[in-house]
Amino acid sequence: MNANSEILVAVYTLVYNHESYLRDYFEGVISQKTNFRFVAVIHDDNSQDGSVSIIKEYEKKYPDIIKPIYDHVNQWSKADGSLYRIMDEAIASTGARYIAMCEGDDYWTDPYKLQKQVDFMETHPEYIACFHNAIVRSGDNRRLFNSLYENREHTAIDIIERHWFISTQTLMYRYIPMTLSKWMGGVRNDDYLLELLLAKQGKFYYMDDVMAVYRLEGQGISVNMNSNKIKMYNDLIFLLSNMKKEYDGLYADSFDKAIHGYEKDKREYEKEVYYATHPIARAFRLKTYKRMVKKWLKRLV
Repeated sequence: MNANSEILVAVYTLVYNHESYLRDYFEGVISQKTNFRFVAVIHDDNSQDGSVSIIKEYEKKYPDIIKPIYDHVNQWSKADGSLYRIMDEAIASTGARYIAMCEGDDYWTDPYKLQKQVDFMETHPEYIACFHNAIVRSGDNRRLFNSLYENREHTAIDIIERHWFISTQTLMYRYIPMTLSKWMGGVRNDDYLLELLLAKQGKFYYMDDVMAVYRLEGQGISVNMNSNKIKMYNDLIFLLSNMKKEYDGLYADSFDKAIHGYEKDKREYEKEVYYATHPIARAFRLKTYKRMVKKWLKRLV
């Protein structure tokens, strides 16, 4: 790899209090074997643990690859789009043709991951992005992120209706300058926002290769969001309702289907929470009587 050659890929990485996980991330990045130059643009969002020390350690060892941004203010908490702007400017300055995503609590396991994805993107200009499978790691438990067992393309309809079947650390896409609407600054599930913005530009391709680990026990945004399901549903409904307007009437039925699905899931979840926290209400619930009748009938048999 020629150190003076054009940078073809920029790795987009956000870090916040990832001290316990960062070494796995860095080892996955520096182990990449490519015939092109790549850099990792790493934004530390004012971590309060030892993340900065680890980033500086790898920056010193691999200055041609590791390109950090050390922030002294937590940009993500502002919810005003400042974090996106900082990263977009940094990525644009590299001149990279492709962006590969990986947060600081996840990591890559295949040293040829970047090469495989670039080879595909270079020979298939009709696709805006490609992604692959990953292992979901939660403590000692392991499972596949996707049950998609064949290479295939996905359209905007899939991205809108299916939601989150693309694990962030598996995504590579063509860099295109994006103008974000003001409302997008407050979006918390920014990986899904990115996918929807890209899907408006073209198709995605799924590669059935397991080349990364999504760490469920990490400090990632999606993990934190799932700890508050009502907020998660509200955020998704907000995102999809506004993106429907951005699409100017395209795929309106798909947006409506997805929005109504999350509204239904939210109502069901609220109902379950209500009955779980109100024992008297649970005692008079129809489901309770159905269970009692089933038990009674079993005893009669």
